Amino acid sequence: MKWKVPKIWKGECWIIGGGSSVAEQFNIPDTLIPESKEEFRAFGDYLTYIHKKRCIGVNVSAFLGDWVDVAYWGDSDTYTDYRAWFDQYAGLKISSAGKFSDASFKEIKHLYKSLSGGLTKRKNQVSWVCKNSGASAIDLAHKLGATVIYVLGIDMYLHPEKRIHWHKGYPDKTKTPTMKQLKQGKKHPRRIVSKKSQENLFKKQLQGWSRIAKDCEAKGIKVINVNPKSRVDVFPKMSLKEIIESDEEV
Repeated sequence: MKWKVPKIWKGECWIIGGGSSVAEQFNIPDTLIPESKEEFRAFGDYLTYIHKKRCIGVNVSAFLGDWVDVAYWGDSDTYTDYRAWFDQYAGLKISSAGKFSDASFKEIKHLYKSLSGGLTKRKNQVSWVCKNSGASAIDLAHKLGATVIYVLGIDMYLHPEKRIHWHKGYPDKTKTPTMKQLKQGKKHPRRIVSKKSQENLFKKQLQGWSRIAKDCEAKGIKVINVNPKSRVDVFPKMSLKEIIESDEEV
């Protein structure tokens, strides 16, 4: 449905992306790579430090727990694959996928994608200059009223074991599922990560971040990348440990 973002927040906001560094920053066991809804919540239990913070869950990060305020996604396939979960999600549901501009999606707020620059001025638009939902969520957080934004899991690199996400990988839409996978409830088979294709995607998505950073600086918005190893180098970087220690000193 047609929607304009209201300024309902003040101060701090956390954006939770899908990069595997989320597990690293919160010291979550490597054996916990969630796939079921129960496993997502078990993973979310480790993130107690941000449970009382304002949070935007990008894509399936929304399902980490009831403490995630906003579910945001930019790809309609994300909703298709996890529709039952999104339908049960109690927080604010926002998407910039064109499919959700249709009035039939009454519970989903729709924002138009803008490719023209960094942060967008229009309240019914959200930046898509990086073609990345995590980057787009920065514009959304700003529109909601946040002035200090911490981004988690914005890595743009492969984990040494070829993991991209802290959760199980997204389905591969290019292949037909086997009968066994259909019986297991899987609509699509899981694929082995192609390092070459993923690196090409990272290179494309890394473009445009400087435009967002420039606009954030001009507007007095502070963005902290909570992964010192992230390839997104346009924002100051801190580890979660450093952030917690600085809080304790205040």
